[in-house]
Amino acid sequence: MTACNSPIRVVSPLLCGLVAICISITVHATTKPVVVPEQEPAVQWTETDIKGFDSGKIALDQGLQLERYKTFTVLQPTLEFDKHWLRDYKREMTKKDEERLRESYTAALRQALEETLSKELGWQLVSDATADTLVVVPSLTRFRITAPDLSFRPNSKDYVHYSGAARLDLQLRDGGSSAPLVALSDHSQTRAFGGVGDLKPTNRVENLRDFKILSKRWASRLTDYLKTQTKN
Repeated sequence: MTACNSPIRVVSPLLCGLVAICISITVHATTKPVVVPEQEPAVQWTETDIKGFDSGKIALDQGLQLERYKTFTVLQPTLEFDKHWLRDYKREMTKKDEERLRESYTAALRQALEETLSKELGWQLVSDATADTLVVVPSLTRFRITAPDLSFRPNSKDYVHYSGAARLDLQLRDGGSSAPLVALSDHSQTRAFGGVGDLKPTNRVENLRDFKILSKRWASRLTDYLKTQTKN
């Protein structure tokens, strides 16, 4: 009888079970689908000169037919502080200060646009956009107040030449498709006080009042442009 020199290997039932589970997971596992985020279709813009604005663009692929709109709506404006201004006043500005500034100044801009377009164009202001609605999308950037009335500066007395400045970006969109039609941009200061070097004391009320005047100026420029595009 010949002895077998090959070693006898004993595989435990536990190890066999683990191997079977791994094989099962490998066989039945499915590849997770890759989610591709939706992207807005690219817009073909062409530069154009529009009176009262630093820059203007028209969407070539949409065709500019603003005369067909009879109603309009103004979306809630957004506001972005000037980064240099924010760095100077960040420690003095509380959360309530920031909320107050955003709410009061964006409300002033929206009100100016709604009232001016409704009065000067005779269009109806609506809350829900339809196919005959022109959607106005405003945003404020580089927003700064020369001497802001903040919570941590209650007793400050400031004298300024002008109250502040901001950049207004306006996009006009079709109410039915949300397709962009026109993009306008302008950076302006509030009114200056007197001549060069003349200063005037300011406060929270004066700052907001001057920005309301600037907002009405922007709204009038937009209205003038729309009048030229909607003449019959």
